[in-house]
Amino acid sequence: FFMKMKMERLVRSYMITTNDSSQEIDSIVSSIVTEVHNGQSLLSLVKSLGEFLTSEDSVIRAKGTRLLSSVLSECPQEQINNSAGIVQLPFRIHDNIGLNVQSLQQIVRHEVLQTLDILLRDHIHALKQLESEFVAGYIQSMDGEKDPRNLLLAFSSIKLIIQEFDISSQAESLFEVTFCYFPITFKPPPDDPYGITSDDLKVALRECLSATPLFAKFAMPLLVEKLASDSNSMEALKACAPVYGLSTIVPHLEVLWDYLKDEIINATNDSFELIALEAIQSITETLSVDGIENLDHLQQFLKNVVTGCLVNLKTPELKLAKPCGKILKYCAIASDPACNIIISATLNNFIIQYRTSDLATQKKGILEILVELIAAVRCLYGSVENSSTIKGVKYQNFVMPLTPYKDEMLEVFSSALLGINEYNELRLCGLRGLHDMILLDKFLSDSEIGLILQYFNKIIIDEQDQGITSPALEYLGNIAHYKPKIVLDVTFPIFVSKLPNTGDAIDKGSYTNYNKILNSVSKISVEPILFEALVPEILAKLNNALSPLSSTNCDYTEAILQAFHTLLLKKLSLGHADISHYVNIIIPHLLAKCIEPTLSSDCEYSVFYDLRIIRVVAGMISTITKSLNTRICLSTTNEIQQDSLAQLAASILNKWDREPELMQFTREQVLGELLDQLSSTSGLETTRRKSLYLFFWVSYSDPTLGKQSAEGIGIIIGENEILSRQGFAIVKILYKQRFFNYCVPIIIERFKSSDDDTKHNYLIALSYLLRNVPKQVLMGDLPSLFPLLIYSLSLADSNLRASTIDIFYMIPFDAPHIISEHISSLVPLLLSLTQMTDINTMKVRISALQCLGTFPDTIPYDVLYPFKAKVIKELGKSLDDKKRLVRKEAVDCRSKW
Repeated sequence: FFMKMKMERLVRSYMITTNDSSQEIDSIVSSIVTEVHNGQSLLSLVKSLGEFLTSEDSVIRAKGTRLLSSVLSECPQEQINNSAGIVQLPFRIHDNIGLNVQSLQQIVRHEVLQTLDILLRDHIHALKQLESEFVAGYIQSMDGEKDPRNLLLAFSSIKLIIQEFDISSQAESLFEVTFCYFPITFKPPPDDPYGITSDDLKVALRECLSATPLFAKFAMPLLVEKLASDSNSMEALKACAPVYGLSTIVPHLEVLWDYLKDEIINATNDSFELIALEAIQSITETLSVDGIENLDHLQQFLKNVVTGCLVNLKTPELKLAKPCGKILKYCAIASDPACNIIISATLNNFIIQYRTSDLATQKKGILEILVELIAAVRCLYGSVENSSTIKGVKYQNFVMPLTPYKDEMLEVFSSALLGINEYNELRLCGLRGLHDMILLDKFLSDSEIGLILQYFNKIIIDEQDQGITSPALEYLGNIAHYKPKIVLDVTFPIFVSKLPNTGDAIDKGSYTNYNKILNSVSKISVEPILFEALVPEILAKLNNALSPLSSTNCDYTEAILQAFHTLLLKKLSLGHADISHYVNIIIPHLLAKCIEPTLSSDCEYSVFYDLRIIRVVAGMISTITKSLNTRICLSTTNEIQQDSLAQLAASILNKWDREPELMQFTREQVLGELLDQLSSTSGLETTRRKSLYLFFWVSYSDPTLGKQSAEGIGIIIGENEILSRQGFAIVKILYKQRFFNYCVPIIIERFKSSDDDTKHNYLIALSYLLRNVPKQVLMGDLPSLFPLLIYSLSLADSNLRASTIDIFYMIPFDAPHIISEHISSLVPLLLSLTQMTDINTMKVRISALQCLGTFPDTIPYDVLYPFKAKVIKELGKSLDDKKRLVRKEAVDCRSKW
């Protein structure tokens, strides 16, 4: 009695709560679960909820049902006694709510269906005692439901009922209550908070219809009938055919084939074509399940398919041939018997047709069909790319039906590829066919693959048409990924041998395509075994190219390093761990090459004296160290390597994790020495400039030394590959904003107090700041900075003019009112910058025209109108500019005005 009273008290406490997500709610539910665990039955909970479950107020009914649902979801199955209590629970729910669930409001229906779904998922063994009674009750609960949320829940429960219950006596009723929604249509409202889509409902319904063969005799006639009017029927057919089985499909084969064939051949939509092809594949797979002994239906069906397709394939260059080739492909993918039937019935015919044809377009059409069949075999029997697919595993020990035709296929694809006079489309088909044959698992021998690679090598090395060489290299790179040993033996030595030992050899006319060869070597050497072979070859080439210093030698050395750097970046992006194995080989070698010229009096005769080479080396070292996730500690006084080593020094300091020690070391031993050099008026100018450059990198502070100091702002606030998150640098949040806020007042103050000779330095610094801060930061300070920007346009510094115009270009889109306030000063200045003078470079003139061109779209008409006539007249002069790009911008700008 007391336990019953406690349950009623908990239920009433729950019902009078006002916030369904409060801690109080959770506490009450936990208390009820504890009561159930201690011996109270779920029926006592239902009885206590009785008056609430039968209330005329839908909100109260929903809340009562929600409590029951919450308790059920919190109760572990082992804590509930599989007695009459749980078995009778669904009926008690119906008895208390009323048998016609569909007469209730949506919110209550949802709670009821959710409660039943929880019972199905968490207490299925208890419900199975009811069998047909429960199924009948559930059918009654959802019959006539229209709400998408409830339907999604109901379809999920029905699928579970079909899988777990014996529905043989109620299959037709269950089918009718489900199929009545087919084809389901639903357009979610724009503000739908539940995120239910039409596809969600379609898939859930399809999974119900394809969950049992007991639906077959009811569904198939209706699906066939709806094929012509609804694409959903094709998707349902694809899902249902394997479940419904051969006996259900066979009576409808002729109708299905005729419809699906027409849908594919006359497809106006790629997605519909794909659904139809997959439906044919599903039907073919269904006809193959009886085993090799009983393939009569499969053979007859495929005979009709082949006969129908071969009619159109007699003219393979016409548009109907391609869809027919796809039909053969999807039939062949279905099963081993189907693939054998398709290949044996068509392949020999295609090869004869290819050999006897004189039309290149017809040959191309035939090869495209052969490529489709190779794709089917790759999918069915596995390939070196993915031999672990479900079908690939199933048929991996089977003999491929292409095997008897291997030599003939090699012949036709090779002849197409090697026909120099053939048009590229045919050659590309040959190229792809050979590539795809190599990727077939255990199909070609190593010697046959090696022969094909020789064809690829010849094309890449000897031919200039990128339409054929680029795809050949892409395919070769892919083959190198799966067959690296053969590529190492056949291709790698040929490519490396084509590289000159020094850049000067190029002048002799022996080598003309070293950039193409370097790109090719980089493309094929990604795999560890190939990379291992490449490293000593690259280092050897660099040794040979050390001297003499000549433009060709420098260009060639830079090209070698750039290609190698590209390869390193590719390996890094793929997560290859083998890069770290070469740190002690590559980095010391490169650093030694950079340092070596400085140890000799004739250092200027080495290619590693060239700053271009040093920069590439710095990038390579950065890439290699990224693969290590460690720091580089290096110090040197080598002035030639200033650019790269300044960045390395900054990176080392950036990684110093003990801040007090870092600050002391930086101030006393680094910045202190550099500032001494900078403040020394008796020191060499080159030494002071180098000290300043290093100062920029290690301090990230405010530089104040002439024009170079102003340009140093760009180093400090600009983006950099080394000191970036990608380079594992520590980048503090909002550092650009803080630096901007610190510098701007100083720049404005010093600009006002400086003489005319140094004003432009502050404007250069300002331009670097403005170009590198977020736009919202710039807009806040723009009114106070605008006079300085206008002043910048009047200075005789073309780079400053161009960068300032770029800033003006951004402003009209976000702050047109500021432009409007200064329009009388800005328009004449910009017009003067469109004219051809020594200072107004092409970049300045183009930027000015582009900036003027933004005004008609952003500035009010009444503000611009007074300047319209003058602007159009002045722009007429730019129409006669010597540079075509300037004239083009002038035409566009004048048209807008």
